[in-house]
Amino acid sequence: MIGIVEVRISAIKDCYISAMITGSTYGGGAHPYEDYGTLNWNRRAKRPIAFSSLFQANPASQNGALNLYKKRLGESATGVSDESLQRTMQSGFLLMDSGLRIIEQEGRSRIERLPEVDIPWGELSPWLLPGVPCDWGSAKALQK
Repeated sequence: MIGIVEVRISAIKDCYISAMITGSTYGGGAHPYEDYGTLNWNRRAKRPIAFSSLFQANPASQNGALNLYKKRLGESATGVSDESLQRTMQSGFLLMDSGLRIIEQEGRSRIERLPEVDIPWGELSPWLLPGVPCDWGSAKALQK
């Protein structure tokens, strides 16, 4: 059995690092098994960044982000439940300079996988916490 792990840095800022991690294992047969993951690390707090920590704690914020994701997916979202799309958003996101990148990372073959989707910070701003992506939780951001 042969295994490969690849880490692609998506963004490095003074406040966070975002990376996509791909693992591939080949044990014989036509195709390897691939597993995708994302890591968003808060450099200041020295801990992972949870998707929920970016948004205001209310249903409208979660629904707003979900609706933007569905809109960007277009017909690719046909037949995929909102619950499944929400799981994808929460577990497969990368912080980018321009916004969030959503990457489906489990449960489908490479051919059936949903496309990567970029959602600009400006479109997400009605639902984000003050100061996201770098100053959330700071006194300065909360005063705005």
